[in-house]
Amino acid sequence: MLGDALLDQFLTTPPARNIFRMGQYSPVSIRDQVVRATYLVDRLLATRQLTPSTRLLVIGAGAAGVTAAMHASKCGVSQVELVESKPRALSVQAGSRRQVCPTQYDWPAEHWGDEHWPLTEGPPRSFTAVSLSPPTTLRKRAAARWATSFGNLLTARPGIKTVFDTEVDTWRTTAANDFEVDFVAPTTPPAIGPRPVIGTTKADLIIIATGFGDERTTIPLTTSSSSTFEGVKFWNDDKFEEFDFGMSGPDRRVLVSGSGDGALQDFCRLITGMPTVAEIWKQITASKSNWWTIKLEAAWHWEDHARRAAQFAPHHLKAWQLLMRLHTRYTEIVNELVISAEWANVVSRLDAYVIHSGPAGESRPLNSVWLAVMGEHFESCYPLNRVVVLVLLAYIRHKAAGHEPLLLKTALKSTTSAHAGKCAQGCWGKSHEVLLAQNVVNGTKPSEIANWKDTRPETYEGLVIRHGIQPAVVNGTAPPIIFQNLPLHLP
Repeated sequence: MLGDALLDQFLTTPPARNIFRMGQYSPVSIRDQVVRATYLVDRLLATRQLTPSTRLLVIGAGAAGVTAAMHASKCGVSQVELVESKPRALSVQAGSRRQVCPTQYDWPAEHWGDEHWPLTEGPPRSFTAVSLSPPTTLRKRAAARWATSFGNLLTARPGIKTVFDTEVDTWRTTAANDFEVDFVAPTTPPAIGPRPVIGTTKADLIIIATGFGDERTTIPLTTSSSSTFEGVKFWNDDKFEEFDFGMSGPDRRVLVSGSGDGALQDFCRLITGMPTVAEIWKQITASKSNWWTIKLEAAWHWEDHARRAAQFAPHHLKAWQLLMRLHTRYTEIVNELVISAEWANVVSRLDAYVIHSGPAGESRPLNSVWLAVMGEHFESCYPLNRVVVLVLLAYIRHKAAGHEPLLLKTALKSTTSAHAGKCAQGCWGKSHEVLLAQNVVNGTKPSEIANWKDTRPETYEGLVIRHGIQPAVVNGTAPPIIFQNLPLHLP
């Protein structure tokens, strides 16, 4: 430990002098990563572990890595090297039309709908705890446009050397007490064993920003013990917002498997055709009657209580029990809306986007989308995602009588579909025979689903697999993704 509360949050495991990591923390929105990187560089400068003459090596050119490199350069560090295994910076977002908004998940704070960051200072925002000077301004736009503008700023920034199509393999501490770092060529799939060194560099301080890990978007193929089926990744371009989900056949059944932020966002896009939950929420709350939204302004208090309770509660009280209480509280408030006079107005406003949304007046197939949740509630997620999905579930039940879109205690186990490979490469819209694990209790580990005996077969034309994150290997270990108690929500 360094004795600095913030820098200690970024130490590798085990701690190593002058090596810091980013990426294995929640929350992981783009803005959170930008703020996290800015915090780290500012504190390194304040403690003089980073100086204008420091040779800084940043590993990974995603949102956090690019921010760290640009902010260090802006603050006077003249020797910054940024290494990325892909051909360009921000490659994950570079081809995606998914909308990115830097403030929507600050809801219910009053600035959540501003759609840009940093926020304007001054009343009524004088509560701001820190004043950050980011490398660029974030504003709502498609991910690809955001990545391009950020990449252009990186290219124009003097003092930064970028090295693409290159991975950092190992490093050694030299007699001069700095680091000698070996570069290797990336391989697909990742190579096992030593690889030829294609170059070396020297560094005084290393920031590891290789990301929080790989998405779990695969399930086993029942017909093969070694093969897997891979669904559309979160940042892949998709057709979820099209009225027919981009499917040409008569059957358009879609299963969204997962209960975290990724699954909830995509469920919302499939149901409404709107690109963000913020836009859906604005329709839900467009009425002049605000009694219900005032009740929901307590959401931050509920979320904060759940976070603290998870850390300090007695051992017999499990994390899933705390989330169940939180989920129940939101459900109760949504149920109050459904039985109120305001509900008819909410239904009418949602109808304007959902009903007759096709090019020839076709309606979106509301009774063709299911959300499979492992356990009895959603996982830890942004409160806006949670409440919007609960309202949409009530809306679907209202409009599609007899259709239950929420499959509780259900997990996607495997598929016997012959369409092996990636949905993005042609199987979207084709029939998928799947096995669903039933009666899955809270706290079940994903690895246990492979041997689950209580199953039932179903058929879907689209599978959206959002099973969380496989943590990235950092310094030889794969540390778990943890909630980082930093004031990242502040502007």
